[in-house]
Amino acid sequence: MRNICYGVLILLALVSSSIPVSTLADGKVYINYEKVPPTIPYQRALIFHHKQTQTLILQSRYQSVEQGEQIGWIVPLPSPPEVGTMKPDQAKIIFSNLSRQSKPQKFYISDFFFIIFGIAAALYFILCVIIGVVASFTKKEYKIVSKPMFALSFAFLIFIMLIPNVGKINSSKSKGIHVLSEHDTGIYRSKIIEANSATDLENWLTTNGFAYDREDTKAFEEHIADGWCFAATTVKPPSEWKYKGHSEGLFAPLIFRFHAEQPIYPLALTATIGQPTTVLIYLVADQFFTAGERIEMHYAGIAPNLSEKILHDIRKIDYRELSSISDFDEWQKQYEKLTQENEHSTFIGNEILALDHLMKFKQELTAEEMKTDLIFRPTPEQKPFRRKQWHW
Repeated sequence: MRNICYGVLILLALVSSSIPVSTLADGKVYINYEKVPPTIPYQRALIFHHKQTQTLILQSRYQSVEQGEQIGWIVPLPSPPEVGTMKPDQAKIIFSNLSRQSKPQKFYISDFFFIIFGIAAALYFILCVIIGVVASFTKKEYKIVSKPMFALSFAFLIFIMLIPNVGKINSSKSKGIHVLSEHDTGIYRSKIIEANSATDLENWLTTNGFAYDREDTKAFEEHIADGWCFAATTVKPPSEWKYKGHSEGLFAPLIFRFHAEQPIYPLALTATIGQPTTVLIYLVADQFFTAGERIEMHYAGIAPNLSEKILHDIRKIDYRELSSISDFDEWQKQYEKLTQENEHSTFIGNEILALDHLMKFKQELTAEEMKTDLIFRPTPEQKPFRRKQWHW
C-alpha cells in the first residue's frame, strides 16, 4: 500500500505542475449582453417616462429586401409625437450598457457539485494516504481503504484539475385623413396622421405605398376609437443616408416623444404578423413599474448614475467626422454643433438625470399575447428585483 501511495503522490505532483495556470485561476472576464436573435422577429425599446411625458426609442429587425424596394412601418401612438432618431452604433452602446446593468444573477449547479464532491474526494484521498502510511508501519489492514474508491477519488481530483474555471459563480391628402406633421430626420421620413376610420387609414396607406394585411383592420379600428394617431415612417434610399443606417441587423432607432399618463408600448399591430416575436423593453423612470402578467420582468433596480451614463452615450460623437479639421477653434465649434445635434435629435437632455429606476422586461410573445398594447403601472411594493438563473 505504501508503494501505491508514493506512486500516486508523485503522479499527482507531476500532473499538477503540467497544468497551465490559466486553467486554475480566473484570469479573464467575459461580459455578456443581449444578443439580437438571428432569425426570429425582434423588437427592442428604451422608454423614458417623466411627468406624463414619454420618450420611446424603438428598434426593429429588418429583413433583406430587393433592390429599390421601400421599407416602412406604422407605429400607433396615444398622442401626436415629436420624431427623432440616433445613429445605430449609439443605440448599440446604450442597449449593451443597459443589458450589463440588468443582467441576471447566475448560479451554476455544476460548480457547487464539483466543489462539494471535489472536497469530499480530496478528504478521502488524504485519508487514504494517511492510513496507507500508518499501515506501512503497523502492518495492519484497514477496511476503510478501498482500492476502487481510492482510484475513483484520485481520478475525480484529476478531472477537476483539468476543467478550467471550475467554481466561478457567475403627403398626399385623403378623405378622412389629417396629416398633423411631417418629419425628415436621419434615415427616416415620417408623417403623423389621424384617421376618421380604419377604411380611411387603409386607403391612405395604399395611396402612399404602405403594405398592410387585412388582419390589421381591427387594430386600426381600436386605436382610432381610442383617439390615437399613427406615425407612418419610411426609410430613405441608402444613397441619401449621411451615416450607416443599421447595426446588428437593426435599423437606426426611431424616437418618439409624446404625452402619456402611464408608460406604454404599442404592440397590437405587431400581433398581426401572426408569429411569435421577442420583445425587449428597458424602462427608465422615477419609480418602479410593472405590466403585470403581460410580459416577464427580468430586473428592477435603482442605478443613481444610469441616466448620466445614457446621456453621455447620446451626446457622444464620432470623432471621424472631425478628422479633416485642422484648426482647433473650428474643430471645437463643429464638436459643439454635433453634440447639440445629437441631443436635439433624441429629445433627451438633462431632464432625465432625475430618473434612476431601471426596469427590464423581456419575453417571446405570441400573436395572441400581443393583441393589446402594453400599459405599465406603478408596482405597489416598489422593491428592487433581479432575476435568478440556475445553470449546469
